[in-house]
Amino acid sequence: MAAPSAPRVTTSRVSYRPAPSPSTGTSRWSKARLYDSEAANEVLRPLSGSIGAHASGPPRKRRRLQFGAADEGANERMNDIKELAERTHASTHLAQRSDRRKASQVQSLVDLSLDKLGRSLRKVLRACADEENDDLAKSVLRAIADLPNNFSERLLQITLEHDPSCLSAGVLGKLFLRVHTERVDLLGTRVGVTHEILNRLAQCSQLRQLSLADQTELTDFTLAPLLKALRKLERLDLRRCAKVGDKSIIQAAQSSGQSLVYLNLNHTAITIKSLVSIISRGAKLETLKLESMSGFTDRNISAMMTKATEHAAAFRHAPPSNLKNLKVKGTAIGDVGLGHLLSFCPLLESLDISNTSISALDLLYRALTAGSHGWQLRSLSMSVIPVSSNLLRDFAKKLSILSEPARSNLSKLKMDRLLETSRIVSTNVETGAFEASMAAITSLAPLDKLGFAHQTVLFNDSTKPSQLLSACKDAQPQYLDLSGLPLPAHAFESWQSDDGSPTMPRLEHLHLDNCHIDDEVLIILAANCPNLRSLHMDSARITESCLRQVVAEMPYIDTLNLKGCRSITPAILRRTFFAT
Repeated sequence: MAAPSAPRVTTSRVSYRPAPSPSTGTSRWSKARLYDSEAANEVLRPLSGSIGAHASGPPRKRRRLQFGAADEGANERMNDIKELAERTHASTHLAQRSDRRKASQVQSLVDLSLDKLGRSLRKVLRACADEENDDLAKSVLRAIADLPNNFSERLLQITLEHDPSCLSAGVLGKLFLRVHTERVDLLGTRVGVTHEILNRLAQCSQLRQLSLADQTELTDFTLAPLLKALRKLERLDLRRCAKVGDKSIIQAAQSSGQSLVYLNLNHTAITIKSLVSIISRGAKLETLKLESMSGFTDRNISAMMTKATEHAAAFRHAPPSNLKNLKVKGTAIGDVGLGHLLSFCPLLESLDISNTSISALDLLYRALTAGSHGWQLRSLSMSVIPVSSNLLRDFAKKLSILSEPARSNLSKLKMDRLLETSRIVSTNVETGAFEASMAAITSLAPLDKLGFAHQTVLFNDSTKPSQLLSACKDAQPQYLDLSGLPLPAHAFESWQSDDGSPTMPRLEHLHLDNCHIDDEVLIILAANCPNLRSLHMDSARITESCLRQVVAEMPYIDTLNLKGCRSITPAILRRTFFAT
């Protein structure tokens, strides 16, 4: 029997998953996106006998969805979760169920065929087969050589997802880097970017998307010549390439600056100098990420925008007028610099100012509403900023009376650790800030993402946990982070309904690290969060028997953080829970 569909609240920002067809178990949506069996046969035709699919005529003339296309908005909303859960924790203490398919994911014939080919490729690579003498090796390599570019790119991602260690630089360059390749993503692979790979990439003249994230040995000396050769780049991801600096970014701006739409420079060695070049030429730039960039001060920002405006006159555009997503987390930007920068970004939709010295919440409030500059943020991350409880209270009150268009537009609000380093004036101020924040959360429902972690300074009496969880229930988020908060079991009773129906049907990702939850809370979560996919509960006081019972009742959960759960023994079971 097909898995039950996952209901979602109907708003302008979320959509229903289609119910399975009673006769076939396949949704109408999945039927519409399936490729013809002829396309699947093209993938595996050289592997004769490996799959029993046969072409029965020419493919039907109908519009096909672009293979591997991704939803840009969903990727942006889930970026923080992937960074935290997958990159940082997966190899150390997350239990992950790799064979559990997401509720909305139905594989097409092409997907299944590529999976089959990917398994054969991994088998050949692990066995170090001689392609001249081994029949399977010859047929696999021939099949890959005959694949269309979009299928080849998808096969590369499948291989990286299942067993990135089997790919060497030679295999990657020989099988997957072609003249007409349009997308290369090496994020998560253990393959170092060698001169051989760089030379291969330089020949990919049609390359539009390139991710070299985490290539810590990559330098300007090797990267700049590559970026000079790539003139059609639309997306460039260099995050955590700590040795990449201005020379590479200036070269990227000169070669493909006018086509760049997405640029991730988090934790690189760039300075204001290269930003001037990018902003002055980036007429189409929509996403710019500059986390932990040094020298990003108010004074430098003012000088940067002055120079960029002068240089941009030659390219006939106003920089950076098309910017929609801006991340300046962990930089030295202040209130003046942010105000100056925002005045050039009338279309801004997502802003991350976490861990900065910004305290002008009035400016953030104006950015949430459609003002003279047209700002109307969909996503705001303002964690760990030096805001006083008075300012927080006033800001929260304003949020609770946002206009209906602005309220329905906001889908992500993250306010972790706001008062952790601030002086609290009095208990009355703390209480006022807390109550105003709860009213704001309730009025902004439904939210896609809500973070309220480590705001322990607001919990000065026993009624606060229940009020917070009740407000979260009203907000109906898809992602909720309450890590580090004192949440006793009785507080979760606000998530229970009189008729037994689930009260948190939209919740998919829940962080309760260091909340010390117990079996009683787990049972409440199982009854009220039917679509939960990931559950983080570091240092929870749960038992193995209850956890197994609860996981069995959650059809879609595939990621657990059991670090510090000492009752789950032996310790290795916390990382291999789904394998036992």
